[in-house]
Amino acid sequence: MRQAVLLVWLLCWPLSGQSQFLDGNALMTACAGTGKGEPRDSVPRYNKCVRYLTGASDATEAWQDLGFIKPKRVCIPEDLESEQLRQAFVAYMRQRTGQWRVTAGSLAVGAFLSVWPCNE
Repeated sequence: MRQAVLLVWLLCWPLSGQSQFLDGNALMTACAGTGKGEPRDSVPRYNKCVRYLTGASDATEAWQDLGFIKPKRVCIPEDLESEQLRQAFVAYMRQRTGQWRVTAGSLAVGAFLSVWPCNE
């Protein structure tokens, strides 16, 4: 339990100089349909999305590598592109419309776990 609380705390840490705590609604606004050629194509929203998800991915890996989360549960491939993080998050969220008010960090880790679980 303590490890999960630490992970959520780290994922909610601001990504820039200003505080920016996001819930699933806010991150979905930045992620859904904002990729190149998609209906809501938007470079600023897309960048916000992939920066957040890349940070969440890096934080998850760091906490696991440091041993704060044992056993390792999320195994994101090293050659993964940020667009794949966005696609995984959007697909995960579309299956969980009732959970969008949960913190974005928790939802991001849930998406990563559902797509890239460790098979150790």
